[in-house]
Amino acid sequence: MDFCKAIADRVKSLMKEFNLTKKELAEKANIPREYLDIILSGKHNDISIKALYNISKALDITIIDFFNVKVFIKNNFE
Repeated sequence: MDFCKAIADRVKSLMKEFNLTKKELAEKANIPREYLDIILSGKHNDISIKALYNISKALDITIIDFFNVKVFIKNNFE
């Protein structure tokens, strides 16, 4: 799996778990909705650590929790 796709899938999963829309997450994470759309597309090349931190914070999880799932632990990314 591609790393960018894995990030997109993780954010989508967390949005579903926390019952948040794109608009709500973008507002809570203080990132532009357009940037969140790029992240969710899985086609971004350089998502910032700050954006991932803000998304994690908005979901009330740590950045460690964000990455502490099987896909990030067991996968070799391209």
